[in-house]
Formats: sequence, C-alpha cells, structure tokens
Amino acid sequence: MIIAALVFSARNQAAYWQNSQTLFEHALNVTEKNDLAHNNLGNVLNKLGRTDEAITHYLQALRINPNFDKAHNNLGNTLNRLERTDEAIIHYRKSLTINPYNERIHYNLAVALYRKGNITETIKHLQIAITLNPDYAPAKNFGERLQNIQISK
Repeated sequence: MIIAALVFSARNQAAYWQNSQTLFEHALNVTEKNDLAHNNLGNVLNKLGRTDEAITHYLQALRINPNFDKAHNNLGNTLNRLERTDEAIIHYRKSLTINPYNERIHYNLAVALYRKGNITETIKHLQIAITLNPDYAPAKNFGERLQNIQISK
C-alpha cells in the first residue's frame, strides 16, 4: 500500500518535470513571490515566440525583486528584438547598475545604443565588455565590424 502511494506521488511529481514551462508554471502555483520562476518562465515563453507573455513574466519578476539584474537584461533583450529600443536601454542600464561586471549586459547595451546611433557610448560599452572578458566573441566581433565601418567612412 505504501509503495503504491509512493509510486502515485512520484508520477504526479514527474508530470511537473515534463518540460521547463510546466515546471516553472507549477513553481508559480505553489510558491508566492517567486521572481526566479517568473524570469525563467519568461525565458521559456520567449523561446516559444510568446513575447507578450514573456514580458509580463519579466515585469512580474521585477515587481517582486526590482534588483534582479537578469530579469532586467532579459526584458531588455526582448524589448530590443521588438524594436522598443528606448525601453530596452532603460532596462540594460538598470541591470548594469546592479551588476556592472557582466560583459553580456554591456554588449547588449552597446547593440541597443548603436541602433539609436550613439556610436560614442556604443564603443565605450564594447570596450568595457572586452575588458571584462577579452574572449567574449560577440563584443569582439561587433567591435571589429564597427571599426571597419568607421574606417570606410
């Protein structure tokens, strides 16, 4: 009898681990104020192309924890892809205020600033990204492309 109950319980729990979306939705159903689950569910929804829902979860994560640098960065990436660049820049800057030593956030901000035509600040953040991680290929490659564009002008 005990074994049957354990098997039943294990099957129920295994259903929640079926995929990431199910797991994080379950985490939100059984916990309160779970900023990490909101952020991670936002990432899953983003990959599924459900950007409006992803944005809602990133914003919910930030309501719970306004200092969640990854949620600011993820929201910035989503907004930037939607060409809501001004909003993306705000979230990248907030993320860098919390975590100024993340080369990816500096790179993401540089891309958004370039999109707005702010070359000086683009270069500044690319340089910071490369200083933080000299092997960070996206920043190095973008910096080289930018340098080639500047030379050809």
